[in-house]
Amino acid sequence: MTFRWTHVGAVLSAGSLVVAGCSSDDDGGSKKKDDPEVVGTGGGGGEGGDGPGPGENPNANQYGVLTSVDFTSNFLLDPAKMTDPAVSQGYQQAHQDGFQGEPAFIGTYQSDNSPIPPPGAAYGFAHATTIPAIGMVVVQQIAVGSQNEDVFPQVLVWMSNTLGTGKVRVPSPDATVVVMDRHEGECAAAFGFGEIQIGTAVNIGAEGGKLSLFGTNVLLYHPLDTPDGDMSLKTAEVGSIVCPRK
Repeated sequence: MTFRWTHVGAVLSAGSLVVAGCSSDDDGGSKKKDDPEVVGTGGGGGEGGDGPGPGENPNANQYGVLTSVDFTSNFLLDPAKMTDPAVSQGYQQAHQDGFQGEPAFIGTYQSDNSPIPPPGAAYGFAHATTIPAIGMVVVQQIAVGSQNEDVFPQVLVWMSNTLGTGKVRVPSPDATVVVMDRHEGECAAAFGFGEIQIGTAVNIGAEGGKLSLFGTNVLLYHPLDTPDGDMSLKTAEVGSIVCPRK
């Protein structure tokens, strides 16, 4: 089954939106994650799209690949307004240019090469929020099922709001790519290693900024087996757990 991405207007009217830093409960509520500032910022990381350079574990086993990164937002969103019931619907409708209705991250992960985005979703989208209080921008690719439930995998990019155009290495203190899955709650399935190109970065530290990201062949590694060694502590620091290897 081919994953079909809907018009942004249909996504917004569906009324299901997960904002970076929060995750949906089974009962429709939301729970705040810990400070996202510390996600996956440890260790050296790779050199370029050809894969990781030498690190603590040069024999790490590859766990997947993001063959394509292609994201554009003409309006960076305010996560507080996105989650405020009094204003969220009108805010989202007024800023549809902050949502991308085409997949931003395409690839595979796990030993069975499961697809990213997932084929079982009813619709999906990508967006970016800016969080000045912690100096971060979070890009998030979301998939939603027919009952408005989250469908996994989902992809997050955490990046510093001081970055300009040019190449950025992942993982690094400036940017981290994480593939999220579900196992007894949300869990980190893989970290990305390689480079991402920032094509546009206009006032990304504030609501209304503009951002675009591009890249190819960002290699994925299970958190327990990365070129930077065991990164499980990084998942624990953000209130998540490591997904079992599949």
